[in-house]
Amino acid sequence: MGFNSAFKGLTGDYNSMVKSVLIYGAETWSLYTDDRRRINATEMDALRRSARISKLDIKPNEYIRGKMDTQDMILDDITRKQLIWYGHVERIDPTRLTKIMIYGNMKEGNNEAVLWEPGKMEYIQP
Repeated sequence: MGFNSAFKGLTGDYNSMVKSVLIYGAETWSLYTDDRRRINATEMDALRRSARISKLDIKPNEYIRGKMDTQDMILDDITRKQLIWYGHVERIDPTRLTKIMIYGNMKEGNNEAVLWEPGKMEYIQP
């Protein structure tokens, strides 16, 4: 059994247990730079633990990804899921409440991006 083939089973566990929990509901997240950094750190921590590599070993992230045979980053999966969800939202009928709630009623001259007026259920072109 080769060095990398011993970790193939761990990759499946990582994908099914860790990755699925980390990206649950990611379609609707607004990610800032700090959020992206924390997600990346959490992913690498989980991969290091799965590969049983200590931080004291000072191995680069690429080495750990190669050892665990995971090339896609969680942030890539989140972006992919968000784009799929965005395409779904764009195809929704403009009169549906989902689309109205996402875009809300935009007011000009206001610093806030979206302002919802209670009682108004009309769609305004963004």
